[in-house]
Amino acid sequence: ASAMKQRKPQKGAKPQKKAGQQKQAQTSRGADLVNNVLTVVVAVVAAMSLFNVAMVWLVDTQYHPEGEIIATGHFGERLHIICTGGSPAAEHENSTLVLLESGLLYGHHAYAGVQKLLAEHGVESCAYDREGYGFSPASGNTGAALETAATNFAQALRYHSLVGRRVADGKLNYVVVGWGFGAFVSRYLADELLRDRVAGAVLVSPLTEFDAPEAVAATRELRVGKWLSKLGVNRLLFLLSRHPASPALAALPADTAARLAAELSSSAPYTRSLVELSHLAELAAQLPKEPTAAHVVILAAANDTDSAASRQHLALKYRNAEVMSVDGAAEYLPFTHAAAVVDAILRVLPHNAED
Repeated sequence: ASAMKQRKPQKGAKPQKKAGQQKQAQTSRGADLVNNVLTVVVAVVAAMSLFNVAMVWLVDTQYHPEGEIIATGHFGERLHIICTGGSPAAEHENSTLVLLESGLLYGHHAYAGVQKLLAEHGVESCAYDREGYGFSPASGNTGAALETAATNFAQALRYHSLVGRRVADGKLNYVVVGWGFGAFVSRYLADELLRDRVAGAVLVSPLTEFDAPEAVAATRELRVGKWLSKLGVNRLLFLLSRHPASPALAALPADTAARLAAELSSSAPYTRSLVELSHLAELAAQLPKEPTAAHVVILAAANDTDSAASRQHLALKYRNAEVMSVDGAAEYLPFTHAAAVVDAILRVLPHNAED
């Protein structure tokens, strides 16, 4: 009787045991849910990565350089340059060559409309992809130096089949055009490297040494774009939509827009843009102290009031600067308002200069 009394369960023990089992079951279900979610995430990331690799191969085999790939520089840079326009007589005279420098993310495609219109005016122009953009692959150069970028462009021109001989013989004058970040490189070309041969400069919505807050905001956007590209999201969007809503792409012919969309679906231009922006203060310090005396036009959108003060500061640095605006223009001026950019270029060409 005593043993039976000892084995008799205490009142309330069974409910406590049941509650413990329920808690353990809930914990197990929660762990299973977390594991399932993680499995799905890993599977999606792996699938997107494989998709990205496949799309890289597809894009590389579908699209090919339109211009010439020229080796230059100390880091093994290979630059893609496309030159258009001019006339048969240009080979024998001191003509003017327009050098087009693009902004962040974009390469020579930014000036597709500009080059077409310049050619109709009989004006020669050369646009190119900076290292890490378009068909100019990234090299061992992990920094961003104005002298390096400008020198590589100038040296590559010497070996171009259409303009190389005249560049090497010093038979060309130049008009330099820089959009956004590219204005830094164009200013270095005008103020230092090609100073004696520069007839004029056009700075389109230029990023300046006074634009640090805007650069920080752009850095955040570029970081997001870089990771979306690495995950293959940009390539998936490109695959699903052959007619992107971007104002830049919408302004281009369908085949050119498809080429550019394919390039922007890669992480390479975002990576290089982040490198260039991270060296903004250094680049500003590298600008020559004595600016060119050539005619300079600063062109921007009329609704771009945030950068108006920095453009005025920039205009004060150039004695012959002229500030112009385009009504209703968006931020992609070379794409959406190619005619306005060409008008500014014609304004500084020697034979079009006003008294």
